[in-house]
Parts: sequence; structure tokens; C-alpha cells
Amino acid sequence: MAHAQLDQAESTMSSANLKQGYLEFTIPFYESSGYDEGIPPTDSKAGKITINGTTVCRFWSFPADGVPQPTAEWYWIRAHRTRNDVSVYIEQTYGELGNPTGWKPIFQVASSYTAGRYDQVNILENKTKSISYANIRVCLPESMLEEDLSVKVTYYIDVNNATDSGDQTFPFTTVPKLSFDMPSLTYDFANAAGKYSLKVNTNTSAGYARYLFSIDGGSTYSELINGAATVELPIPDKESTRTVNVVYTLGECNTSVEKTRTIVLPAYPQATNFALQQLSNGNTSISWKSNITGLGSDPVVGDKFEIQRADNSSFTGAITIAEIDYDKSKASYSYIDNTSELNLNGTYYYRIRRTKTAQQWGWGLSTSKNIALKCTHKQVATASATLNNNNEVTITWNYTNGNVWTDGSEVIIERYNVTNGGVKEESMVATPAQIQAQKFTDVLMKMCNEYLYKIYVKPGVAAYKAQEPMSAQGKDLTPIAIGKVFSANASKGYYSDRTEITWNTDGGPIDLFAIKSRLYGSNSAFKQIGTVNASSVSTLYQYVDEKSNAGEIYEYQIIGLAQCANVTKSTDSLYTYGFRTPTGDIYGRITFENGQAVPDVEVRLESENSVMGKSIVLNAAQKAIVPHANLLHNYAEFTLQAWVAPDASAGNQTILAKPGVCQIAIKDNYAEFIYGAETLVSHTKIDELLGGSDFFHITAKATADTLYIYINGEIDSKKSIAVAPISSTANVEIGGNFAGAIDEVRIWNKALSDSEIQRDFNRYITGGEAHLMAYWTFNHATEEEFYDVSYSNTTYNENHGFLQGATLSSTAIPSLTQLSYKGVTTADGSYSIRAIPYMGNGSAYTVIPKKGIHTFESSQEVRFIGAGSQSHTVNFTDKSSFKVTGFIAYEGGTIPVEGVMFKVDGIFCMNSNGTLAMTDHTGAFEIRVPVGTHEVRAEKVNHTFVNDGKITDSNGNDRNYQDDLGPLTLYDNTTIKYIGRVAGGTQQEEYVLGHSLSKNNLADSIYVELLYKNPAYMVSSTPRTDTKIHALPSNKSVGKNWPKTNRVEYTETSIKIYPNEETGEFIADVFPEIYTIKVHVPGHENIPGDGEDLNVTQSFTEQVETYEYTDSVEVD
Repeated sequence: MAHAQLDQAESTMSSANLKQGYLEFTIPFYESSGYDEGIPPTDSKAGKITINGTTVCRFWSFPADGVPQPTAEWYWIRAHRTRNDVSVYIEQTYGELGNPTGWKPIFQVASSYTAGRYDQVNILENKTKSISYANIRVCLPESMLEEDLSVKVTYYIDVNNATDSGDQTFPFTTVPKLSFDMPSLTYDFANAAGKYSLKVNTNTSAGYARYLFSIDGGSTYSELINGAATVELPIPDKESTRTVNVVYTLGECNTSVEKTRTIVLPAYPQATNFALQQLSNGNTSISWKSNITGLGSDPVVGDKFEIQRADNSSFTGAITIAEIDYDKSKASYSYIDNTSELNLNGTYYYRIRRTKTAQQWGWGLSTSKNIALKCTHKQVATASATLNNNNEVTITWNYTNGNVWTDGSEVIIERYNVTNGGVKEESMVATPAQIQAQKFTDVLMKMCNEYLYKIYVKPGVAAYKAQEPMSAQGKDLTPIAIGKVFSANASKGYYSDRTEITWNTDGGPIDLFAIKSRLYGSNSAFKQIGTVNASSVSTLYQYVDEKSNAGEIYEYQIIGLAQCANVTKSTDSLYTYGFRTPTGDIYGRITFENGQAVPDVEVRLESENSVMGKSIVLNAAQKAIVPHANLLHNYAEFTLQAWVAPDASAGNQTILAKPGVCQIAIKDNYAEFIYGAETLVSHTKIDELLGGSDFFHITAKATADTLYIYINGEIDSKKSIAVAPISSTANVEIGGNFAGAIDEVRIWNKALSDSEIQRDFNRYITGGEAHLMAYWTFNHATEEEFYDVSYSNTTYNENHGFLQGATLSSTAIPSLTQLSYKGVTTADGSYSIRAIPYMGNGSAYTVIPKKGIHTFESSQEVRFIGAGSQSHTVNFTDKSSFKVTGFIAYEGGTIPVEGVMFKVDGIFCMNSNGTLAMTDHTGAFEIRVPVGTHEVRAEKVNHTFVNDGKITDSNGNDRNYQDDLGPLTLYDNTTIKYIGRVAGGTQQEEYVLGHSLSKNNLADSIYVELLYKNPAYMVSSTPRTDTKIHALPSNKSVGKNWPKTNRVEYTETSIKIYPNEETGEFIADVFPEIYTIKVHVPGHENIPGDGEDLNVTQSFTEQVETYEYTDSVEVD
């Protein structure tokens, strides 16, 4: 057999079955005669079927390059697909058990040649040609079926043991694409109500295997019979775009091509939310909605909503009651069916439809509802008539439970004059507003005439009968002229024995005033406590309540009464709050056991009664208001004070303010004082003040040039300013973004002194202090008001305020150690505590003295302050002092110093009779010093003392007094300069003293002797001599005999002064006492001044003598 060449066998292609979805190829793949020839399995040599430039299948017949298959009657071809959307089948002509003949699918897919990725097909050899041919079908995807196909087959021929034939390429004629027509869609109203009829058509002349369609991408497909189908779709409320997918199925390969077309079905909204409601007038309200969103550009329009009513559910005999134009922009519709005019009762049925499809569908597409109608007209059930204080009669009424109020219905009120025989004076028609409010007011003009009223309903339609008139229940419908009362006010604790209530009238007729009262907050009935006769000539009235409980707030009611025709008429009631605050006083004195006064003792009162205080508690949204324009208006200087317990120290919290003028606040953990444009901030942090107590005290003071902040009575910070007085009529405010408690608020129109602030910040004051403009203790307040207790003489300032939601607390108050009723002893040991309040019949107070570690006898006293027992004297003895005794003499001797006083810690010691304790004529003293360490110091005007007069221990420190001490000796080192001259003649006498101008023209050994009056005392215990240097004249210089001197001898009995031998002048330091002068001049007697007294006890003013020198010539 001749040798066949594989390269001489051509590949062929057939497109005859393209409408079945595939191309068919016949490809020679193996030649077995002579040298075996085949297609090797590499990426570059393997066979390929390429369509439109894309390889869809790869195949080969050698297991490897140059390696043929074994000789057999069949040979295999191996292949894989390169795309998942392409199906490949190869016809197997050699079958085996489990591997039959037929078209075998190629499952394996690989983008490039991959060993082991293939399916094998066995094919019998054409023995005639010794060549094996493979029949291959390629099923194309939808994307390739709709485009012209450029097809070629390539492969490499590998010749075993010979030269390869190489690459082979077989291009084929271009295959024209298949045609798939786009379906057509039309719609119309279907015969079935509520449906559109959608028609689908397509051209079937191409003769594909099947024509299917689905709606809106559904998974269920239906057959197009002869290319046509009809589908019914629900009528949409919104414009609806529907999608139709037509599938052309291509037989053998089961390949399909899908064509999609859309159609817009117009919106045809129907009535929804169809609702019925019977109105109060018996009519039926019909309402419904219609969709207005998503209607698109062409909804179904041009028709109406038709409504029918029937008395049966089958709508037999139904009548059309309304046709309402459909408006595509209107979402809500309503209609009133005037059923009340027909007096319909029972169940009625309503239905609604669009009229566009009325002929085609009838009422098949509609909505229906039913309603139970009951038409019972309202009438007046009960009525009452009341005569008001202004001679107006108010008629009020209730209706029956009827559910119909027809339009135009009237309420008729008839007035009858009983006094005039019951004649009907007038019929009055209530206004619509009065009908709605069920209240009618009639003004009676005829005084002292009795009236009655009748009332009835007159329906607005003839279908209902008018009601029979019925009487309005009421009595004493007799008008009486009566005046008005206004401006009630009660005293707010101004008096201790009474509460004064005042009020005004307009001068109108009033016979009598009834005054009633009740305890504030008791909610009990008012009890009458008195009456006041009215007068035709007075408009101002007063009542004095002397029976109210002390310290308790009362609510007072004032009613004016007038009588006419046996009928008593009253005015509107006026209400006011008032109370009396009776007070007492406690006085006394505190001394040591020897009667010496004890200053600076704090005497505090304690009580278990609630008189000890209240505060106001605010949150950040609350503030108390004082509506008095003149308060803090145009003050040249002022002081603001308050006890404060903030819940927190952060933020900006107002304590007290007059907007536009001044403010004290807490801002970011510091106290802040604002006056005009000036701001002062405290040095102390607020949270440092809250460690030991919830409360601290703040004082803000403004002078003409300085702002001050005081914390707990001590100055904290200050700032120089230049602010003129500010005018403002704004309200004073307490609080504002403040959370916490505020107590004891004071406003002064002066700048308090440091001592005044220190003295009074921690004690209650009377309210009558000078320059006190407002004083709010909050101890007497209601839920709405708090009261100013400041006054001047007999005039109360009455700067009362309103709490505006703030509350009162008797527990959130400063402690007794911070704020209480107290006094402080003065230098003479006396104290006073005034304006001490008591409640009810009286209050018991415990009087407690306190000063450091001092103990008192007794430690406390109890006094009852009440009516008839309002003033008490309570004295205490300080048992914690020690007797200190001793003497004071001039230094160096024993001459006593009389009249020396003593201070303990800067306070003068006092005797029991209130006089200053001081040394007697012997220099002796006795004082009492409190226990503990104290500075005790001797003091006398113009005198100085050794150790500055202090009594100290051996180390020079203040003594710790734990026992009696003495006798001590203290020394006064006071001396004065005694200057004089001993010379003879008037010429010497005229020379200016102290300038060494005179001449001793008497004798030598002159001396002047000063003798102390009482020889029992020594001038100097130890004799001593001093040399005194005289002033150097300005025309002299230090040198021989200049300056001049003299000698002074101090002995036990006297002071001897030896004048300068040349000038006769002398200088001596002497004690400020009284002396006898002895002048010793040898050879002379009866010297002037000899034997006279020298009193230098008050000679502390320095005397100056001046002498001038010019050109060495003396000028006097």
C-alpha cells in the first residue's frame, strides 16, 4: 500500500446546522502507513479550531513529540475546550464496554495546553487511506451566533523518524450570522376587571426549534404559539415598566438566544383607605386616598371617582351620591353625605370606583364600606345659672348623648323676671362659640330683681323637632351692685405682737369685709377671724391680727360683702401672706474670776426649733427674681453678701446679679465679681472651700476705686477700678445656671469695713442696720415668695421676691458654727444678741460661750424666749485664766511707775468694774491671763519698757499660762532729756540754751541735785556716773574744750548734775517723775529755783532752741 501523507488530507467544515447551534468539522489527525504521522501535544503544535480570532478547542494525536501511537485498527484523539461557553463533541467510532460509540462531549477546559487535561475519543482508521478522521461539532455561544464567523483550523504534523511536515492551516469561508427578530409588545384593558391585556408577538419564519417568553425575568417560560401570546397583568397604582424576554432555542446544542423588550403600563390609581365617619351633625364624612407618587408622564386621567350608597350589601337600588373629578396631583379626597337631613338610621353601604372602566368592568374594580348610622339630635340635658360678682349671670349646660348637631342649630336662652310676675323679658341666641363652650353670659341691669332662665335647642333642619324649654337651675339670681377690693397686703414679720393686713377698694358699694385666715400649707378651710365695717368715705382699710401663732406664715383672705333684697353678695376674694416674728434679746457680761473682762468671747445660741433657718435650693434652670427697679440702681458704693453651697465648682453659675450692673458668680472653680466692665477673680479655688462644709460665705464690695472679694470673712482679692455708678431698672436675680443652695443674702448701699464684714458674716443680723437695703434670710417664705426683712427706723424696704420654681430647705443650711444667732464680747466683756426669733408660745435657746480652749462657768445656759419673757441677762465666768502679779519700776532703781496698763494679745485688761487694769502708786499690778500661750505686754503712753514691756519665758517667748504667776518685776526704761543752766544775771539768762553761749560767773563745783519725793525708793540701786556731751556750735570744730560736757551722778537717793564749769549749762537723762530741786553754789544762797518741784511726768514733747552765726559775728 502506497505511503499516505497526512498533510495531503484536508480538513473540512460544514455550517449547514448552524440553526441547530453548531459548526461541524472533519479533521485528519493520524496516518499509520510508513512513518506514522500525528499531531504532537504541545501548546504551539497542538491542533486548534479558531473562531473570530478565539481558540475554542485544542486537540492532538501523539502522546509526545516524535512518539507515535501503537499500531492498531483505531487511534485516539485527545482534546480539551478553551472556553466554558463553548461545547465540543467528537464522534467516537470505536467503542468498548463502558465507552460506547457516538458523539462524546469534551469536558476538560484549559486556556493553554496542560498535560493530563483532556478527554480521549477512539476513532477507527480509514484503512483505504491509512488515515484517521475526527468529526468534531462545536456548539457556539449566543454571542457568536449573532455575528459573522471567521473560522480556521491549524495543527502541526509530526512525522515519526522523518522530517516533520510542520504547521497546517485551513481557513474557511466566512459564515454569515443568524437573525433573531425583536418581539413587539402592545397592551389594552383586559376583559377581567383590574387587569391589563399584554400581547407579545415575534417572527417565526427563521424556523428555530422553539420560541419561548417570560415576564420580568421570571424563571418560568411559556410557549409562543405561532409567535404570539397574551398575558393579563394587574392594573398598577404607579407607572409600571414590564420586561418581556423572548428566547429562541437552537435545537441540537440546546443553545438559546434571548431578546428583551420593555413596555410601560400607565398608572391607574384606585381609591384606597376608603373610610366612613358619622359627624356630630348626623352627616356622613367619606374620605379616601389615591396614590400620587410614581405616576409617570402618562397616567390614566380624564375620569371621576363615583360614589354610591345603598341600604343593602348587594347594592340593589344603589344611588350615586357623588362624582368627584380625579386629579393626579391630589392624594386625599373627602365628601360629606348629608345623611342628617334624611334622618337615616341603620346600616348603610358605600362603594367607590374610577369611571374610566365603568362600561367595561362595571363595579368589578371598586372598594366598599358600611356604617351604622344613628341620627339622634343633641338637646340640653341639664343647665345651671350662677350670678357673678359683676352682676353677670353665667348659664352653663350639658347636652344629651345625641350624636347629631345639624348645621344651623341654635341654643335659645330665655330670661324671666320673677319679681315682675315671671314675665319673659328676652329670648337670646347663643353664638357658635358659646354653643361650643356650653356657656352663655347675660348682663343684668335691674338691681334687686330676681330672675330665672330657661333654655332649649332648636335644630337646624325640619326633620327634627325643637326641644321643650327647660329651667336652668340656680338661686339668688338677684343682681346687687358691689364694689371691688384690690391690693391686699400683710406685714411680713415687721411686728412681734401682730400682723397688719391692708387693702383698697374702688369706693363702690360694700357693707362689710370678712377677714379669714389659715396656716400656710395646711390646705385647711379658711376660718373667719374678724370683720371690718366699710365706709362710704374710705377706700383704704386695715385689720390687725393679734392671735396668729408666732413665727408661722398665714394665708389671709379678704372678702367684701353687700346685701340687697335678702341676698348677700360677695366680691372676689383677695389673698395675701403675712406673719409676725416676735423676738427677744439676751445680754450679759463675761469676766474672769477677779472680775477682769474677757473680750472676744463668742456667745452662740442653739435651738431645736426650726427658727434656726432655711435656704433656697435651685437647679441650673431656675432663678429667683426680685422685681424692684431701685435696688442696686445708681449706687456709688455697695456690698453684696451670701452663703453659698454649690453642687459643683465648674461652669458659669450666677449667685446674685443685677444684669447690666453687677454680679457675683462661680466661674470655672473661682469666685467672680463683675461691676460694669470690670471683673475681679478670687485667688481661692471654690473646690478648696467645699472640703469641710457644703457652704462658704462670699462678700463682694465695690468702692469708688476698688473691687474686693472676701471669702469666709477674710479678704481674698482686690482690684483697682474706675467705674461710675450705673443706672439700671433691671430685676435683681438670685441664681442663674446655678445648682445648689443659697442663704442669707444681703445688699448694702455702702462699702462695709473689714471689721464689719468679719464681725457679721457668720451671724444673723437684725435687719435694721444702717445702709442695709435688702436682707433675705429665707427663714419665712412660701412656695412662691420670699421676703425682705430689712428696714430703716419704722419703714420696711419690702424688696420681696419670687422663687419661680426654686424650693426651700431647712436642712441645706450653713452649720451652727458657720452661721447662728451670736454675739461677741467687747473690751469690757459685755455682749448682746438682739432680734432673736421665737415661734408659737415661745422657743428655748441654749446660750453657749466659746473662746479657744477657755472654760466657762457655766458651760451653757438655757433661756426661754416668749411672750412676757423676751429679755434676759446671762453672765458667764471664765474659769480658764490665771492671776499674774508684780511691780513695775524705772530701770536701775525701785521708783514705781504708776498708771501702766496691760494688753493680752492686743486687748487691754479690764477690772471687774469695767475700768482699765493698771499699776497703782506703788507700781503694783494684778491681771488675769487666759490659759494657753499669750502675748502679755505693759503699756503706758510715751513710755518704753525693757523687753518692749512683754512678759516672756527664759527664752524670750510668750509664756504658756497654766498657773498663777508672780510677783514679777518689770522695768520702765523711759527717760527725758533735762537741759538747764546755772549762771548769774539777766545777760546770761537771755542766751539761747544749749549752744554753750553763757558763762559760769558764779563759782566752781556747782551742782544741781534732784530728789525723788518718796525717799523709800532708790533712784539707782547701783551708783553710776554719766558724761553728757553738749551740742557743738556750728562755728566751732571738735578740738580742745569743744564740745562742752558735764557730769551726772546717779545715787540711791538722788540725781546729781554738775554743770559745765565754763558755760554753767548741763544735760541729764531723768525719769518722767516729780522731783525736788536742790541747787548747790558755793558762796551763794537763795538761788532761784532751789527747793522747787520739777514735774516732768508729761514732758515728752522735744523743745528746740535755734541760734544763728554769720561771719563769726553773733546774731541773736
